[in-house]
Amino acid sequence: MSTTTNLTETSANQAPAPVRKMCPHCGSDDVIHTGTMVWDIASQDWMVSGLYDKGAACNACDRENIELVDETAGVDAASPAGAPQDRPVSPTTDPLTIAYIALGAATALTAHRAKGGELIGGGELELIAELIRHAPMLDRLAEGKDFDGVYYYEVAEPFGKQVAERMVDGDYLSPQEAEAVASELIAGATV
Repeated sequence: MSTTTNLTETSANQAPAPVRKMCPHCGSDDVIHTGTMVWDIASQDWMVSGLYDKGAACNACDRENIELVDETAGVDAASPAGAPQDRPVSPTTDPLTIAYIALGAATALTAHRAKGGELIGGGELELIAELIRHAPMLDRLAEGKDFDGVYYYEVAEPFGKQVAERMVDGDYLSPQEAEAVASELIAGATV
């Protein structure tokens, strides 16, 4: 585990210049980083105590385990639009995409339970939370495409089912693997 600072070095009489952390793949600053926190009794709040070396991810392109790029930002620079740190998906993600991914996952979970299976590596909440993180990627890949049927029925729901079927046995897909599943479904459902 390593720790990091968000301020660039400056001379003793200058204020530190703010830094924007960005995805090296898409250039977005809508990024997150995992780490550890400790409870601070004095402030009655959680304080970051360390960041994991491979804990960065991009909400915009859905890539994980990335090395963030630093860019000096202006003093009046703002964080990504409405960037609450606890949001599971992008605010522009279609809620129906999320709903139909979850419906597909529910089908997979019901079939898994009917066979007497148990979830490996977490519970239903963790599985669904991990699964719907792919919704922005699914929407991005489907944007501007003409579908033979209904996108939610032909792509989002089957995506949720197929990925959940793998996840219930502990096979969590990388963003690239999830994108390959989505691309195949989109290719089969477009005009």
